[in-house]
Amino acid sequence: MVRSFLALGLLATSAWVAAQAPDVTINLDLRLNGRTALNQRNTQRLYDVLGRPSLVKLKVKFDLGLNVVINQRLQRIDNDGDPELVDEAYVEDPGVWKVGKVVAPFGQGAFLRETVWGVQGTVDVPFLNGTASLMLADSGRRRQSGVVGRIVLRSPGIGLSAAIGNHWGINGSTFALFRDVNQSPGQGAGYGAIFGLDFSKRIGTVSWRAELLRATRPERTADEAITAFDLSATTTSLKNWRLTLGYTRAVGADFYRVAPEIMLNKNISFEPMLRMRNGNLRDFSVSVHVRF
Repeated sequence: MVRSFLALGLLATSAWVAAQAPDVTINLDLRLNGRTALNQRNTQRLYDVLGRPSLVKLKVKFDLGLNVVINQRLQRIDNDGDPELVDEAYVEDPGVWKVGKVVAPFGQGAFLRETVWGVQGTVDVPFLNGTASLMLADSGRRRQSGVVGRIVLRSPGIGLSAAIGNHWGINGSTFALFRDVNQSPGQGAGYGAIFGLDFSKRIGTVSWRAELLRATRPERTADEAITAFDLSATTTSLKNWRLTLGYTRAVGADFYRVAPEIMLNKNISFEPMLRMRNGNLRDFSVSVHVRF
């Protein structure tokens, strides 16, 4: 019911702002991914092993300052808890509010990336030198609903996040650092409470990121609470390429990843990724990432 109301509100708002003189841009963000793993069949998909999708992006800017954004996935993730090909669809006053289907404001996206229907507001918090975002979400029966909040302190680079409600963690792109992207438990599963703490800082040519997550109140009795930690370092010291090294501790195992990104030109990059679990090969994948 709430999702239907949001969809109608999105349509009505879009019709209202259509009376203005729009600036329309259409972009393609294409990920051609091939993956191989021991004892599994090779796959070729339009999303990578972290659940980052190929998208057709439409953005309409209006003179009164509002934007309409629609991002359409070219392929749905297998077993995804989100049955829709629409990745995002919302009206926004940039940096102030969004209404529609948006990425929930949680962490840096390392562990939890969920696109959900809802209303989101963001405000500056001057005395903390930061920002605060709050989202009321309802994606429908057996899908994500509840409240998501995030506070970011700019100066130390620290973020605090929380998602409270029902069925958080069911999207394929969530937990992809330690759960195969196609092994989401699906609708009706997930967690009732997820908390996160993250940190980011650039030192010289290296960008450091760390994120700690705790998922509790599992919806199914067969599932257990999750504590996960991720640390990554990305260097941009060499021309036209960068290298990310990452370590994740979760579900009683150690996960490692090596991910170079080689820019072939300003629109095309070559992105291999080697991942290991407890010292054994987990998988190897290659993405050709095209943006125009």
